[in-house]
Amino acid sequence: MNKIKLGAISLSLMILNACSTQTVYKATPPAPILCPTTALCTAQVRFKLNTNGDFAMALDRTLGQLEICAIAHHALQSCINQHNETLKHD
Repeated sequence: MNKIKLGAISLSLMILNACSTQTVYKATPPAPILCPTTALCTAQVRFKLNTNGDFAMALDRTLGQLEICAIAHHALQSCINQHNETLKHD
């Protein structure tokens, strides 16, 4: 008899739980981070090197491009870090 009572009580509790209203929260995706980008760092430049002068010009151009990319990388990293800091304080 006790098994029947426990079974009936368990069944009714399961039915009540299934019928209860539950709040369903939908996760909203985070907004994209708007940070500066540059396409200059993805371009591959090919040089035709025939003389030492060509090599010197290519080296100068490549070092300038490398500096631009380093600045762009630093700006992007700073933007991401600032965004992460604002998330910590919210």
